[in-house]
Amino acid sequence: MQKSAERLRVLLAANCPAIFISTVEEERVEQQIRNCAAEFSAEVRVWSHGSPLLDPSSEFVPEGESLDPFGVLSHIGKKVEEDAKRLSTNSLPPDRVWVLRDFAYFFTQAGPKYEVSRFLRDLIKRITSTGVRHFLLVLDTEYEALPRLATYFTTIAWDLPTRDDLRTYITARNLMVMSDDYADLSASERDVRVEMACEAALGLTEFEVELVMKEALAICHDPLDTKIISSRKKDIVKKSGVLTFIDVHEGMDSIGGLQRAKDWTARRRAGFSQAAREYGLPMPKGMLLTGIPGTGKSLMAKCLAGHWRFPLLRLDMGKVMGQYVGQSEGRLREVINIAEAVAPCVLQIN
Repeated sequence: MQKSAERLRVLLAANCPAIFISTVEEERVEQQIRNCAAEFSAEVRVWSHGSPLLDPSSEFVPEGESLDPFGVLSHIGKKVEEDAKRLSTNSLPPDRVWVLRDFAYFFTQAGPKYEVSRFLRDLIKRITSTGVRHFLLVLDTEYEALPRLATYFTTIAWDLPTRDDLRTYITARNLMVMSDDYADLSASERDVRVEMACEAALGLTEFEVELVMKEALAICHDPLDTKIISSRKKDIVKKSGVLTFIDVHEGMDSIGGLQRAKDWTARRRAGFSQAAREYGLPMPKGMLLTGIPGTGKSLMAKCLAGHWRFPLLRLDMGKVMGQYVGQSEGRLREVINIAEAVAPCVLQIN
């Protein structure tokens, strides 16, 4: 289980009433929400602006009429009161999970944001005071918390897909058999190709992986072509606005001096091996290079990535800063998520 999914499970078990999930992968996250909710036999309802509540257990069958932000909060409030009455008569009501897509917009930037945030605060406090197990899950790409709401929400920055997630997705969607060339491969040969594609696709969402593989199929009739996947991944990561993939052709012979740094990189490269894991040796965490401009600090990052054969990501700290409260933190979380998904990698921070 991913760290973010495990954290959600813990928060549901702890009866945390309001959770903000930062993600661009609604479909994948909602599926994992349903998996976590199933452990508690909780009912799940999904809301989008201008649509009725949907029941995903019945293939997203609409319930009732279309609801605006006030309408859906009023509906949830009525259910809270109904379940509170049942609880007072020693009748156990069901757990309920309310998934609100893009709802952060209505208490950060849109129209009557005070009225929405006030309604939401009262609803959260009512859920807590009655003891009913209702959970408000707000899904949005970026959390720009109002001070009056920040203390009421627990935030989860949802993990990007891991190697195992991508392997499962590629296999389930049959992306490797879009090309007739794979019909002649043995099962073990297919597994190797899928594993290499997963490695190249780390840092992408499942939706982006499918688009990239379809593009690779159109270009060279091989949906698992790692060169195309890697090259397109650079373009996709650039969309974050703060990270850049750097092509590396340098090795340690490309830089003069810095002998202590070279010796350290030669020794610590073994820290990524399986033997090091078994011995209990920690992975290298980072290196701090200080000095006046032109002394080889940026070149050292390229040489290190080339020597260790790791991808090099460059972080522009100036682009991390945002004008809204919480925007800078959200961008930094996005950077960390991408770097962790691509890891092991070299992250250059100037």
